[in-house]
Amino acid sequence: MVRPIRVDNSTLSTLQTCSTKAVLRYGLHRTVPGTMAAAKVGQAIHSALECFFKSYSQNDAMKMLYNEYQELSLPDDLEPRLALGNIQVIMADWFATHGPDRWPFTYIKMELPIDVQLSDKHGVTYTGRVDALVRAKESDTYYILDHKTTGNPSSHWAKQFDLSSQLTGYIWAVQRLYPNLYIAGAFI
Repeated sequence: MVRPIRVDNSTLSTLQTCSTKAVLRYGLHRTVPGTMAAAKVGQAIHSALECFFKSYSQNDAMKMLYNEYQELSLPDDLEPRLALGNIQVIMADWFATHGPDRWPFTYIKMELPIDVQLSDKHGVTYTGRVDALVRAKESDTYYILDHKTTGNPSSHWAKQFDLSSQLTGYIWAVQRLYPNLYIAGAFI
């Protein structure tokens, strides 16, 4: 009997880069203490973004951010850029300047879980969570939207997503989940 294998983009990317790192991180679940702090803060930000895009209420989104952040188990020596006060200032400004009229699309689904068979024969399933499925306002074209957070949004940082396996994987998976929709690309 073949044991089912569940992979996501992080697993596949790490495996492609360094098999030892992939075994340690995803097989044995070992990480250096404190290395997941930015990812945890990112999860709180994603929750706040989901809340914001459902109602465009800055107050509700900021409450969500605060509540989610309070639930995190963060190290005592947290980098100042990840401190709650810093994140609140940044997100309050972002919410205030990014209302519904700013976007060329409307939100269809937020935090869309994907779970699609890559191989029936080998029992491999591609999994993940798409930040949003959106539809262009001017057409009936659908896109994947992926929120990224960084302290350094340089052109070099943005270039890494041009041929990102995460985005192409999400487009592929969502197209299989919704075969009647044409997924034209992705927004970051």
